[in-house]
Amino acid sequence: MAKYKNLYNSSKKKKNSKNNEKNKSKINLENTIRIRTDDIRLNDADTLDTSFLEGRIDKKIKKNKIRKENILNSAGKKKLNLKPFRFIFFGISFLLIFVFLIIIIMNNSFFETKSNKFDKNIEDVSIKIDNNYLFVGDYNTNKLDFKDFHYVKSSDDNMTSSDLFNHIKERIYCYNPSHIFINIGINDLADNKSNNEIIENLSKIIEGIKDNRPVAKIYIESLYPINKDVDDYDSDILSKDVDNNKIVNLNERIKDLTIEKKVNYIDMYSLLVDNDKLDSNYTDNGIYLNKKGNEVVKKKINEIIG
Repeated sequence: MAKYKNLYNSSKKKKNSKNNEKNKSKINLENTIRIRTDDIRLNDADTLDTSFLEGRIDKKIKKNKIRKENILNSAGKKKLNLKPFRFIFFGISFLLIFVFLIIIIMNNSFFETKSNKFDKNIEDVSIKIDNNYLFVGDYNTNKLDFKDFHYVKSSDDNMTSSDLFNHIKERIYCYNPSHIFINIGINDLADNKSNNEIIENLSKIIEGIKDNRPVAKIYIESLYPINKDVDDYDSDILSKDVDNNKIVNLNERIKDLTIEKKVNYIDMYSLLVDNDKLDSNYTDNGIYLNKKGNEVVKKKINEIIG
């Protein structure tokens, strides 16, 4: 009997535990949101340990206090006065601009003075420069030979007026001459160049010398006559189209140009001509001057140089 009683009690316990578990799963949640506010619970709040909160609050208050003090201190400080610095900055800037303008003005004055000084030196050169005689031209110039004075020849048998103008710097300027004797144009006629083109080149040559060597005295020689009637006339030197009529016409234009440009003209043609052609005593091939012919030219130049 006791055995059955124990079995009954154990089964009853199991049944009660199952009921308890079932009841737990059916908890009424309504009770969990109700808060009792009786005096006992209110008094219990006074006994809660809130030191961990107070520590955090103290740190936060301290941190905020430091921030507040920093803000107050920065607000209380006086702002930096920039007016003196601005005055200094603008003062220095104005001074630099003023100095820069002074330098520009002085440089302009310097270059003007230098230019005037250069011009003055050119005038002095016209007084102090040693006589430096330059002879420029074609085959007639190339065959000249002086012994009585120092001179320079800048010549080429085939030189034309355009050749001389295009190379005027190395042909004339570089020698810084005191006297320039130019005999050019016969090769231009041989190349069938017009008188206008020849005169235009000569005009530019004269202007170039005046601009770059203003103290030099300029002498333009006339073209020399030729003689096609001599036995040994060399037709390979000049074109058959070249004759004394063309030479005379060009010489007249050259003379007019020298009057216009106020330079010296040397009439060599009249000294060498005989019966409207080159004197046969002055040439061997009808074109080049021989020794006698060159003596006539040199005598005339010596008279000019004195």
